[in-house]
Amino acid sequence: MKLLRLKITEPGGFRSLQSGFEHHFRTSWELQEEQGFAPFVLAGPNGSGKSNLLEALAAIFFHLECKCLDYRPELFERDPETVPGGLSGRRGYS
Repeated sequence: MKLLRLKITEPGGFRSLQSGFEHHFRTSWELQEEQGFAPFVLAGPNGSGKSNLLEALAAIFFHLECKCLDYRPELFERDPETVPGGLSGRRGYS
């Protein structure tokens, strides 16, 4: 699996990342030329959102991991009556 892009679609954004923020990690052209170890560097000045981008990725992968568990936390259940703020039907990342 290769992560190509992250786009924030939640109306309120995610931390300092505004709604509509989009970051492309790799293009399809770069993937064709990629051979072996190809690290990705995230660099920028203080306060530019590097940590928030990593936290958004961590939240996404945590959610995906929890969806595969036999025992899921109550927050991940889909029933909107008992868990109205459940994450399963929540959008915000694509």
